[in-house]
Amino acid sequence: MGIDRAALDNASGWPTVEPMNGVAGSGECYPWPARYAFLHDDGQWQIIDGRIDIVRPSPDTMPVESLLGWNVLQHFRMTIDWSQRHIGLERLPARMP
Repeated sequence: MGIDRAALDNASGWPTVEPMNGVAGSGECYPWPARYAFLHDDGQWQIIDGRIDIVRPSPDTMPVESLLGWNVLQHFRMTIDWSQRHIGLERLPARMP
């Protein structure tokens, strides 16, 4: 994302710091507004407004690749084909508020 490592190490430079739990254990994150854009096979774009939790680096989190959270995945049906090493996301019908 182009965020300087020194900025990630300095929690006082962020407006909000929250505790988080994830695949690599617990730590701190900096929530930030985000817009996710997905281009579907039918040529349609899907835009999801939300936030991204930027994890403060630690020895526990450094080896873990970036993951999409439930806040994004809840909009899709996910399929996994281990033999092809493929994960598919199928758009779910829009929910009524």
